[in-house]
Amino acid sequence: MFDEEPDGDPHGECAAEIHRLQAELSAIASVLPVPIYMDPPDGGSVTIAQQVARLVKDRDEANTLVFKLTTQLAEATRFRDGMTTRELMPANAK
Repeated sequence: MFDEEPDGDPHGECAAEIHRLQAELSAIASVLPVPIYMDPPDGGSVTIAQQVARLVKDRDEANTLVFKLTTQLAEATRFRDGMTTRELMPANAK
């Protein structure tokens, strides 16, 4: 694993791992879209992890809405094309 000097100073692989993780964190932060995922009052005390969590939540909500609207559009199209409500119901629901 990683070793440290007795005084707590990292050396060798510890320093390399710290730099790698800092670079990865910077890369993640750089792809966050706009500051809407930060706290509005102060504009930025939220951690990157929390911002990513908010982004994922928004994505999930958007996907749910797209699915719902796509389903409604498909049902409306079938109804417009002459299918009755009964024909739109799954076979096991009749």
